[in-house]
Amino acid sequence: SMSGVVEAHYFDIFSETPLPESDIIIAADVLYNPELAAQVGRRIYEAISKNDTIPKLIVTDSQKFHGTDFLVGVKELKELSSLLRERGLEELQWEMRQLSQVRGSGVLVDEDQTYDVDVRMICWGWDIQ
Repeated sequence: SMSGVVEAHYFDIFSETPLPESDIIIAADVLYNPELAAQVGRRIYEAISKNDTIPKLIVTDSQKFHGTDFLVGVKELKELSSLLRERGLEELQWEMRQLSQVRGSGVLVDEDQTYDVDVRMICWGWDIQ
């Protein structure tokens, strides 16, 4: 159920601090380079494998920069795939989605724009009780 309070936290994924317990983890359009993408992948591994409560995940990537597919490049996620199979849970995988009428801006854009965008997305854990 999505009732109740939603509390967002800013978190430095490169810090040594363990991830706080979370119901939902969102990483939206932050996979700008291979190092950042790999760290997002490591933190996803941490969130799923080392917490008592398994969080739901939403990861979106509209840019799809070269080297940012952390499912391929992060060794911990290969371990996570085995762990998920052992637990009878679905493995993490990218899906392609088209989002319509997205309103946003950018570094070199003066005003907001509305556009359609193709994104790769991981939407995981929503079926886990």
